[in-house]
Amino acid sequence: MNVIFKEIIEFTAIKKKLTLIGQENGVLFVSKKGHIKTSLISLILLKLLGVDDYTICMEHCLTRWANNNKKKRIQKNNTDIDYITTNDSLIMMKLIERIDTTFGSIEDYVTNVLEIDFEIIMKLREQYLV
Repeated sequence: MNVIFKEIIEFTAIKKKLTLIGQENGVLFVSKKGHIKTSLISLILLKLLGVDDYTICMEHCLTRWANNNKKKRIQKNNTDIDYITTNDSLIMMKLIERIDTTFGSIEDYVTNVLEIDFEIIMKLREQYLV
């Protein structure tokens, strides 16, 4: 999985930005089945861009809610929105905590484990931080 993460981060850093400078648009990346891999790569990218832990956890919760809500509507034609749970946020908080205690920081994880050059991290920041 580290190879996949490395490829996604490197691609995201060098691809042409699809949003206009000055507009508040999102960056979209998904996996076909909405697995935890999407949340993990989101966590890595957002941490590298300096997003706070609370916002990262809420992004995960909202994405999970949207995926579950869509599945529920498709399956039962129902639009209840009782999906955001404390567990969703705790999962992401524990992942962030584990990365920090095991590797020191997200930058250390990316450079030492994924073996991504710091220049790629800087390109990523140049690309998405305005």
